[in-house]
Amino acid sequence: MTSLKPPRISVAIVAHPSRDWMVEELVDGLDTGNRKLTVCRDDYLEGIWQNSRRAWLAYDPDATHHLVLEDDVLPSRDVLAGIEFSLAHLKERDQCIVRFFSDNPYLKTYALGSFIELDTLTAQALVLPTGLIDSFMDWTVVNTADNVWLADARLSLWAHDCRIPVYHTIPSLFEHLCPKASMSVVDRTEFKRRGLDTAKQAAIFWGENRSALEIRWERSTKKAYQRLWMNESYYDRMRPDFVKGE
Repeated sequence: MTSLKPPRISVAIVAHPSRDWMVEELVDGLDTGNRKLTVCRDDYLEGIWQNSRRAWLAYDPDATHHLVLEDDVLPSRDVLAGIEFSLAHLKERDQCIVRFFSDNPYLKTYALGSFIELDTLTAQALVLPTGLIDSFMDWTVVNTADNVWLADARLSLWAHDCRIPVYHTIPSLFEHLCPKASMSVVDRTEFKRRGLDTAKQAAIFWGENRSALEIRWERSTKKAYQRLWMNESYYDRMRPDFVKGE
């Protein structure tokens, strides 16, 4: 049996030109060190998929895993080192997708330090093994309709058809911020009080000022006991040969 390499990540940020200030604050909050960090700014407004594609392909070939972030997330302290530390506990880490942000409320019932297998994806903070990224890109060109412009939808279809497990971490190591909110706001209840859009927030966020290295991760994974609404018709609609009404 081949032993797994110690996890080492590279990072890319999917950035919209209108959110440069958010990207600056996000980069400042990352413990990048000597890890490769790429900001993929959609200067020509080519759209979400084209920019996300660039971000995924910006992986460091010397890294074991690649983290792609949206530009409006808030990290925990020591988050990159914490992700590597968490992956070291996951024996399936070379053949799976890991979500370090999850808004599913059912995950609140699981213990901190858990990896929960659950068939949903959103793009806020996803990690893929670098060895699978080129395979995903080749696969999605052939097997996904051209009008599917969300990267997480494409990843969902690939994971479903190729039986790639998706693990959600409890807790999330990133929080999702609304586009109008500043990362400098320390009290997150404040933007609820102001009536700002706080949809798609983490079910359990570890915290902005807590070190991700303090989490004690389990070495076994769990299957979620709550199944989701995504049935075959959800995936069929993303296929190139889908005909509406059939």
